[in-house]
Amino acid sequence: MLPAGEARVTLQANAGQTAALAAELAADTTVTHLTLRTAKCGDKGAAALGAALETNSSLRVLRVSGQGIKHKGCIALCAGLAANRTHLH
Repeated sequence: MLPAGEARVTLQANAGQTAALAAELAADTTVTHLTLRTAKCGDKGAAALGAALETNSSLRVLRVSGQGIKHKGCIALCAGLAANRTHLH
């Protein structure tokens, strides 16, 4: 799902697709900017992204506005960021 060698990626993905994307993102060292647009990843997708953020060390910008992420999804994203301090500058 992630284009090879691209640093800035914009994708349309639903919750299931976001989970697949997150699995790739967990090991990716190229993507620095990720924008999800149009689709609703929701809390399920946000939880998958949060788990990926625990190990991904290259992502610096994640745009997920308008994705239907509620409280549980926000907590999962924050937990991923807190577990991996390389995202914080």
